[in-house]
Amino acid sequence: MQSDKYIYFVSNNIGGLNSIIPIIKYFEEKKIKILIIINSKNIKFIKQFKSNKILIKKSITFSQIKKIFSIYQPHFVFASTTYPKDREIGDIENRFIYLANLSNLKTYVFMDHWCGYNERFYSLINNKRKFILPSKIFVSDIKSKNELSKSINYNKRNIIVSGN
Repeated sequence: MQSDKYIYFVSNNIGGLNSIIPIIKYFEEKKIKILIIINSKNIKFIKQFKSNKILIKKSITFSQIKKIFSIYQPHFVFASTTYPKDREIGDIENRFIYLANLSNLKTYVFMDHWCGYNERFYSLINNKRKFILPSKIFVSDIKSKNELSKSINYNKRNIIVSGN
C-alpha cells in the first residue's frame, strides 16, 4: 500500500461504527495511515485511536468530501451502512462511497443488520435517487449474504461473510 495514502473509515451511527472498530484497530496497530470520519456524537467510542479524525455534525456536501479527498489522499474507503433517512447527518457513508467509486477507488462496506438491504444503498444524488454499491460488502453470516444477494441483485462473489 502506498504510504502517502489513507484508508478511510466512514460511519454515521454507533451500530455501524461498532462493527468497523476492530478493523480500524488492526490497521492502526500496523501503523497504516487512517482517516476516521464519524458522527460527532460517537467520538467517545474512538478516542483511543491516534489516527486523524473528522467529526461530522451535519450533512456533508460533495464539495466538502472532495476537499477531504484532496487533503487526505484515499487509498480505499471502508464504511458501515446507515439509513439515508437520518435527518441530522444523512447517508455520509453512501456519499463517500459514491465519490470514491467515481474516482475508481476500491470501496468496502460492512453491513451489520439483517434488514433494510435496499434502503441502505439508496441515496439522493443531484436530486435523483441512486443505488450506490461498493466493490465488496462484508456481512456477518451466510443468511445475510443470501438475503442481500437476492434483495439487491448483487453478485455473491462480492459479498464476503466475515462474522461479527
